[in-house]
Amino acid sequence: MKTINVAVSIVLKDPTGSECQAFIQKREENGPLDGMWEFPGGKIRSLESAESAARRELAEETGLKTQNLKFFKKYNHEYSDRKVAL
Repeated sequence: MKTINVAVSIVLKDPTGSECQAFIQKREENGPLDGMWEFPGGKIRSLESAESAARRELAEETGLKTQNLKFFKKYNHEYSDRKVAL
């Protein structure tokens, strides 16, 4: 089974640094992940770094531009139909 590489962003501070926030949404789709919670993110494109993908996905999904992006953790998970590296 092929592993899908996914970049995920977790926003820990607002632009002013005054409070902590996290952007999270519940998936609404016809599929096995319906009703699951997710952070902004998506597949890493060919020749794209994980950092670039995280910046791109965060901007596409929330309109936020990042200044201080820090690597947190790599997490591998296997679903019944796919593997993901988050």
